[in-house]
Amino acid sequence: MADRAAGTAVGPMVITAVEQHYPLDRRLLHDDLAIEMLPPSMRWVVRLTRWGALRGFLVKASEKSAPGIWGSITGRKRYIDDELLAALRAGTEAVVILGAGLDTRGRRLVPAVFPVFEVDPPVNIDGKRKRISLPDNVKLVPIDFEREDLAVVLEEHGYDVGTRTVFVWEGVTQYLTEPAVRSTFEFLAKASRESRFGVHVRAQGLPRGRHHVRLGGAVPQVRGEGTALALRHGS
Repeated sequence: MADRAAGTAVGPMVITAVEQHYPLDRRLLHDDLAIEMLPPSMRWVVRLTRWGALRGFLVKASEKSAPGIWGSITGRKRYIDDELLAALRAGTEAVVILGAGLDTRGRRLVPAVFPVFEVDPPVNIDGKRKRISLPDNVKLVPIDFEREDLAVVLEEHGYDVGTRTVFVWEGVTQYLTEPAVRSTFEFLAKASRESRFGVHVRAQGLPRGRHHVRLGGAVPQVRGEGTALALRHGS
């Protein structure tokens, strides 16, 4: 899972980095750290997209290869960003990012007074440490989602399940087995009732049957990649 997820994490971050070259009034995402997360060769590609013609070519090529991919990536990321910021304003006490990969939200959006737990396989954590410096409030939590208990691992790193939390789970379920997905939902069901969930899943990433965390409320559809959900406990 870790190798596959690590390899595919670069693509969305390339899209995010290229998005920074659009004028502010056309830019859907704001992430100046995105380019730092990329391998050196991809940084050169991104820098070339300062020129509109090259940027347009890359977008068209991406859309031809995977229709809807550009809007899917930028849409889901902006949606989860907005929900995270709203939750922080509403009294959230902690942030947990499951399968964080190259995610920059812990440094980019979350003030230093809030603890952030970035949960990921060790190989991904090592890669992130090489790319970016993180503030003291961001804790990197190594885990094997298939074999380890998420609740136990988080508790060992100082997380309290009773804390009012924002959970971000973006673009991960397709790399997990059904038991691992079920186990994660069972953990989320035990969260504080005032917690919120920013979840992006592919249809095949959802196990059949009932879930303790009910997925409901306003659910915007995004073409190609799956569905982005912003949830409150019990919604």
